[in-house]
Amino acid sequence: MSAANKATLVLLKGNDCPLCTTMQDELKAVQASLGFALYELNISEHPELQEPYRLRIPYLFVEGRPFAKGRLDPAKLKRRLFWNRIGFQKGPLPAPVNTALSRAFESFNTEDSTKSD
Repeated sequence: MSAANKATLVLLKGNDCPLCTTMQDELKAVQASLGFALYELNISEHPELQEPYRLRIPYLFVEGRPFAKGRLDPAKLKRRLFWNRIGFQKGPLPAPVNTALSRAFESFNTEDSTKSD
């Protein structure tokens, strides 16, 4: 599947969060079989995410729409990814998540450019 056809998932997680670790592991297992882009944001590194999400992590967005918090149902995720492939509408990420994700990308790109020097 081309990168353009891959679903985009964003996982909000925290430090010392057993549910976050469990959801991460479940996502990686599904990712191995279906393939999707997974971005992980630790809310402790993004102050704008702490207030709205600190009591809700882990929190998963699929194609910009809230999908799961606390626990993940892998079968439900597989069904959702199927619907995504046949044209299910994408939604915008909430503003604080979009801001944190943009900052994470900027940080990644800055680190990447300094390594090549």
